[in-house]
Amino acid sequence: MSLTFEGEDEAAVQRLHKPIPRDELRIWVVDPEQAASAELNKKAERPSPLSRILTKEFFNLGQELILTTFPTSHNYETSFDVEAGYWTVNIYNVTTEIILTIGGRPITYNDLFIVDTVYTIEKRLDLSFIKALGYFSLKLDEGSNPLIVYHPCSASSALLLTVHGTFITHDGFITVEELKIVPTELQLREQNKVKTAAFLERNILFLIDHSIRRKHRQLQEACIGRPAEYLPVSPFYMHFIDSALPTVFIWSNNSVFYSLRNNSKSGKMTINGNEDLSSAVEGSSIHQIIFDHKLNIVIKMVNNLMLYGVVGINALLKLHVWERQDSEIILYSNLLSQIFVIKLVNSVINQELYPLQLEISSILFNEDLPGCPFRKFHHNMDLPVYYLDMGESLAFWSEIIYIDKNGLQLELIDYNKNLLHWTVDSDFQITIRFHTRNLSIVFRHVEDYSNSENYTAALKATSGVLTVEFQPNYIEYTCQLSSRRVSHINVGCPLKKHLRVERPSSSGCEISNITSYKIPGSVLRYPMKEDVEMLYDMKRYGCPIRVYYKSPFRPNLKLYLGDTFLRHVNANFILWEEQDRTDFYYNTTMAEAGCRWEAQTWDSMLELHKDTPIQDIWGPGNYRSCFESHGVVKNMDRPYEILNGTSSMYLTWPTDYTGVYVFSVKILDPNYSFCELTAQFAVETYGVLIRKDGTIVVSVVFSFIFLLLCSFAYSYNKYMKIFVEMLYFKQMNKYS
Repeated sequence: MSLTFEGEDEAAVQRLHKPIPRDELRIWVVDPEQAASAELNKKAERPSPLSRILTKEFFNLGQELILTTFPTSHNYETSFDVEAGYWTVNIYNVTTEIILTIGGRPITYNDLFIVDTVYTIEKRLDLSFIKALGYFSLKLDEGSNPLIVYHPCSASSALLLTVHGTFITHDGFITVEELKIVPTELQLREQNKVKTAAFLERNILFLIDHSIRRKHRQLQEACIGRPAEYLPVSPFYMHFIDSALPTVFIWSNNSVFYSLRNNSKSGKMTINGNEDLSSAVEGSSIHQIIFDHKLNIVIKMVNNLMLYGVVGINALLKLHVWERQDSEIILYSNLLSQIFVIKLVNSVINQELYPLQLEISSILFNEDLPGCPFRKFHHNMDLPVYYLDMGESLAFWSEIIYIDKNGLQLELIDYNKNLLHWTVDSDFQITIRFHTRNLSIVFRHVEDYSNSENYTAALKATSGVLTVEFQPNYIEYTCQLSSRRVSHINVGCPLKKHLRVERPSSSGCEISNITSYKIPGSVLRYPMKEDVEMLYDMKRYGCPIRVYYKSPFRPNLKLYLGDTFLRHVNANFILWEEQDRTDFYYNTTMAEAGCRWEAQTWDSMLELHKDTPIQDIWGPGNYRSCFESHGVVKNMDRPYEILNGTSSMYLTWPTDYTGVYVFSVKILDPNYSFCELTAQFAVETYGVLIRKDGTIVVSVVFSFIFLLLCSFAYSYNKYMKIFVEMLYFKQMNKYS
């Protein structure tokens, strides 16, 4: 399977929102024995002729791509380009590093299957400043064991510190470069040795002798601190396990201590009942410990012997010898919990996959140890982080299938559970050979902030992170656990949740080049004698929504998460004109809206909060409904200035002139969202006929009246003449 990753800058769908960064991933089938060199080196952008034919053959046989991602779950759609001979996948929403596994259906062509391919996709980190320039190598002390330093934001990027030099990789040691510096004169005279290193956002820190030195973009070195004459070196190392409750491992050269789930279980790792691990590995000491996402533990000793354990089991197993004692190796683990052996031969670095499961099976084959007590354990926690806003709910379930003689339970481990309301349900099923336990839990946010005395403090007290973990109560070495056992529920404002004002399909953009507009000074909240000319911010407001001056208007609000539409907003909201225009009107009074008490208005809120920015005067924190039992009854014929998406309340406009209005809108309901949901938009009214010269209008009106009177006079004269003639003929007929 061959892959090509191409970046693409997509134009913004709407002017007010940034585009979604998308990348096109091209996938086709490759025969390694007949592939082009560019395909083997993963440099090809399109399939070679033979690969194109091979891919089309598999596609015609019904081959489809099956994509799985870790640690986050994404549903990416694929399409096949028949002419070009490859599949395309649009990759987006990559907020951190993910591993994409590409599989397919079990289809053969000429007795050949397609092997699954693993591809790493990471957020675009700017690591271009780290290059292999300079000529002075950064080395560990002679005889030191190799050291790996991971990048905190990219598991594929790491430093390898050795006695031969310091090497950097950005692809999980598929390729490496030696990192060298341009030294100072003092460094040329001294034999400075590196002890450890750390990544920063735009630099690398090195601990050299007793000084901390920083690697600049130009790859020169600067001393930024000398913390002490002799830096103390701790004999202990520490590693925290991903868990709902604190779980930590601490080790020295010979012993490994652990504390599980907030110290509910603690002790030492043992091998053959001995807590001193050196005795089982020919007197060697611990060089490195690898912890993966599936709770596996691999301990590498200085003499390259390795021990295996599982989090939650005290006893360790000794694995078969993998390398000679004099080989210079170190272990590297990726997000898929795959372990690689990095081997150094002089200055050449090679990597190979360490078959951990095969090695474990080989050891257990001759050991009298019990097998895994369950046949299957799974759950629906697919994401590391979930977001829960006000009034929302979230459901998880877990299931374990086991033989009837093993009385297993599902453990639900939680932290900060008081943030949400819980509903837990369990189910138990029995078949001839197997028992099945199901555990489901529903989280709901049910807090009511309507009458909170301190709205901000109430939000802070009921928001935070709730952590959930599903775990069987008993495991063994052979159990295959899911990589995702722990999920964090962020109770609060979800990232990228925001409001948008829907633009009616009939509203065009006829004045897209507008740069300024005038406001009559008399319509401002604080009137002025002269008209005011305002600059129009097209980037912020976009094209104004065009509204006929006789048409009622109410903004249609939509809720989005990023660029994903969630729902229409039906909650109460307010709006204000950012230039303090007051020449728009509300069609409903407080009495017509059904208020029991006088409602809040902009005039009353401005009076209460003088010298406060208008955007901070009125919001969910101080909103009081006029339909509840508080307040006083005064003038209920005043306008009701609160809108929502389901009522008959709307805005009206002046009928004698048109204008441009720039509005801000804010959700007022205190129980709608943890987010402060606001949006900006503009309205342009049109349709009023405006005459610059009033005398013309008066002349036309009087001319029309004169013509009308003349018409009446002529008609009256004509009528009287006809009437007289008719009367005359009637009299003549009477006498004759």
